[in-house]
Amino acid sequence: MAVISGSRLQIIQEALGDLAPEQRRVLHLAFFGGCSHIEIAEKTGIPLGTIKSRIRAGMMRMRELLEPQIGTL
Repeated sequence: MAVISGSRLQIIQEALGDLAPEQRRVLHLAFFGGCSHIEIAEKTGIPLGTIKSRIRAGMMRMRELLEPQIGTL
């Protein structure tokens, strides 16, 4: 995994903090925990389709939140 500089990490953490808790949880498991969609579904007991929907919605929201920051990333 690539190392993220301090300022970038702070911007990403702030954006993650603005997500709905259920989106934040699955994104954290997927990107920081290295879990597949199936593994997340197994760990959380949430249906696979719901996991996929939450990841997609979370990524779309992250894009909205980070778009203004693109120049600083």
